[in-house]
Amino acid sequence: MLVAVMQLRNEEYHLAGCLAHLRDHVDAIVALDDGSTDGTRAVLAAEPKVADVLTNPPRAEMEGWDELGNRTRLLERAKALGARWVLCCDADERFEQDFLVRLPDTLRKAEKRDRPLITVRYRELWDGVAQYRSDGLWGKKTRCCAFPLPETMTFQGKRHTKFHGVWYPQQLEGAKHLLLPHNLYHLRMVKPEGRQARRERYEQLDPGSRYQRLGYDYLTDERGLKLTSLGGGEAYAFDTLPADLRARYPVEARGAGGLRRIFRRWFS
Repeated sequence: MLVAVMQLRNEEYHLAGCLAHLRDHVDAIVALDDGSTDGTRAVLAAEPKVADVLTNPPRAEMEGWDELGNRTRLLERAKALGARWVLCCDADERFEQDFLVRLPDTLRKAEKRDRPLITVRYRELWDGVAQYRSDGLWGKKTRCCAFPLPETMTFQGKRHTKFHGVWYPQQLEGAKHLLLPHNLYHLRMVKPEGRQARRERYEQLDPGSRYQRLGYDYLTDERGLKLTSLGGGEAYAFDTLPADLRARYPVEARGAGGLRRIFRRWFS
């Protein structure tokens, strides 16, 4: 059983599309609503694949965010529901379509090769929905997005921090990664205002950069900027993007090769 796990706070804008792009590729979805005040709960209630919604009480925007605590609760609940594997995804992320289609085979391959930490390239979409930033550290980002749930799970140690820590439990530390030639796309960095808001948010949540030593200035630093267009085999579900992103950054205008045909097919 494969369960997608998500932690959410005020994600109505991105969430419906994210759920839609996962729906046909997972057995169930478990979400944690971290005190949302928008329509997040209504979007979750309308999704048939959502098996459970955990909640935290409402709170001030910049208070109490605890990634580790949220993730621990999500994994424990997924296991209680019978999950063998989990797929981790945020509302503002979209997996490459080929990755999702091949996911059942990938899980079998991971088990056969004893490489349980399924890892993909993490692409920050930038000034467009069919291009990502690829200079410097931006082109080297990866994300462990899926793993099996061991019998016993603990979440301690230096890799399990309040922010920016790993999803997988302590029992999988030291396990081998299965690094795949597929992408996970991050939508929140598409617009300049989104990048600025993300920087300001983490500067308030982590003012001393305790959980990320390089700080957060880099999120809006465009020195050496290099953008790479998606190739024909790197498409994701463009039809699940928020409507204003589709209007502001039409795929056809970006000349992304085979993506034009895919875009026309999905919207026809």
